[in-house]
Amino acid sequence: MRRSPEIKKQNVRLNQLELELAIRKKLLESKYPQLHLNDWVNSDVEPSQRFEIVATMFDARPEATQLRGGELRLEREEANLDESSRVLITLLNDAFTKTSTNFQLMHTSLRRWQAAATEVDVRTAQFKNGRTPVNVLLQSSQQQADASADYYQAFAEYRKSCSHIDYLSGTLLASKNINISEVTRRISSSKE
Repeated sequence: MRRSPEIKKQNVRLNQLELELAIRKKLLESKYPQLHLNDWVNSDVEPSQRFEIVATMFDARPEATQLRGGELRLEREEANLDESSRVLITLLNDAFTKTSTNFQLMHTSLRRWQAAATEVDVRTAQFKNGRTPVNVLLQSSQQQADASADYYQAFAEYRKSCSHIDYLSGTLLASKNINISEVTRRISSSKE
């Protein structure tokens, strides 16, 4: 799930916001070291020092507001990442269910095709012996052709659902043995 491009992008953005927030905190603490100590609530501090600390707090208000805004953006990005992860898990669950259903349908269609092929062989032998009319043989052949078409349709749906799982999990290129640097090299060589 962490390979999904959307999740990767959100993780990078979240890390970037965390780093920006840490930098802003350090800058604020270095610019106003007395705010970090919170001495103004201590009763042992003299009134003149208390006034100086409160005045410094008012001076630091714009930076503190920016810091709080950064904290809120970080919380929002974390919530977005959690929601994206939840949605991705739901989509993957649906895709796995669809893949399982398509796999069962593919095997059912294969067994039906095999049964139809066996019936065609039996009807062909009976037709050669004169015990079955040609229309019964043609109906069996038609059923075999329909079963064959159903099998290949189910097989295609199964492969599509497998590729959808690879897409959702972010492994589509890797599952097709495609390397991005290889594609870039091919594109640049075709332009020359």
